[in-house]
Amino acid sequence: MRRSKNRIRVGAARTLVLVVLLLVVGALAGVAGPASANATVRVTVAAMDTVLLDPNGAVLISGIRVETPNGIDCGLGHTVCTTLHESGTELQFKITLDGPITADISQYISIYGDKVCYNIHKVNDYYICSRAISDPSSFRVVVNNQYAAERTVTTSVVGPGTVTGSSAFAGTVGGDSFSCGDGGVDCSVTYRGTTTVLLTATPLEGAEFAGWSGASCTGSFDAQPAEICAVSTEASKSVTATFVRTPKGLKEASVGTLQALLPTGDDKLDKTIEHAIKHLERSLTAEWWLDDMTLDSKDGKKVFDEEKKAVKELDKADVGAPVVQALLEADEELAQGAIDDAWAAYDAAGCNVTVTRECEKAAKELDKAAEEMAKAQEELDKGHSDHAIGNYKKAWEKAHKALKKLS
Repeated sequence: MRRSKNRIRVGAARTLVLVVLLLVVGALAGVAGPASANATVRVTVAAMDTVLLDPNGAVLISGIRVETPNGIDCGLGHTVCTTLHESGTELQFKITLDGPITADISQYISIYGDKVCYNIHKVNDYYICSRAISDPSSFRVVVNNQYAAERTVTTSVVGPGTVTGSSAFAGTVGGDSFSCGDGGVDCSVTYRGTTTVLLTATPLEGAEFAGWSGASCTGSFDAQPAEICAVSTEASKSVTATFVRTPKGLKEASVGTLQALLPTGDDKLDKTIEHAIKHLERSLTAEWWLDDMTLDSKDGKKVFDEEKKAVKELDKADVGAPVVQALLEADEELAQGAIDDAWAAYDAAGCNVTVTRECEKAAKELDKAAEEMAKAQEELDKGHSDHAIGNYKKAWEKAHKALKKLS
């Protein structure tokens, strides 16, 4: 790497690394779970000597010292490296670098870790963890300078959703926030040194977040939702966020789309759209759904009935085609999902090994379900959307008959 006279480089001998370990100890021995309101958390600091040199070999930093208001004074010859911290209160610590450093030291350090302090901020001379410390947790303070290696966080989005990313901790050098998916074009950012980047997945209307793949999501925080991934940049990382459309989500989005069309200025068209909305809202009756992907085995068929009525209304309106397409996609997914569940039950019942009478009956029902799916496609090719929904309903019913025979 080319070295500039105006840049700082890390001495070959040693690198500055301060590891701060936060160990939670219950107020009473043997008591599990989070500390109570009057309990304390034991905080231990490990300060490691270091040397940071300028391009001419002069020492800029020769050590580090960490202090806290409640008694820790560790590093650079100070040896009070453990104390008790009141559970449920913010953690504050003062960092001093030994050497002729005149600039704000935040340009030389990054603070990161797991389950703690993902919004560290500086007030006067202290760095403050904005969340209460009450559980086992840890964080680190590391040198983050101009000669630190460049690491890139690359994010890919599969399906209808977006991912936003930002560095989570103080002292980041290089890089900034980014957005990817649904029009976002900046899907990677390069950072210098080690920091933690928070990625947040947001599904679009009618979709849900399916999960992360690629680099592991380290540094998870307490009660962190699955949509948030904390990526540590000790090396370049690639992460993929996957989103899927759900049948119920598609129907809910369709209602919103139709409502946004009103009023159209045409009373007759308004009534047609209103009738369609009424049927779609009935199709979303909570008791007819087990979750966003699955219908109730008893009343789920009513969803297809109401949707068929809605499609008949929308076929009268020129503005209804995109909504009809979304509804057909939802119903196909509901029918195919039921078929897949039935085949999974078929395998779980050992029907691939020993074909019992019930296995044979279930297989026949699943063959009929496949025939109905094919008929649905034929009806779609003819432009008969409502007939296709009828076929999806029959396929769903055949799949549930198969499941019942295997239960």
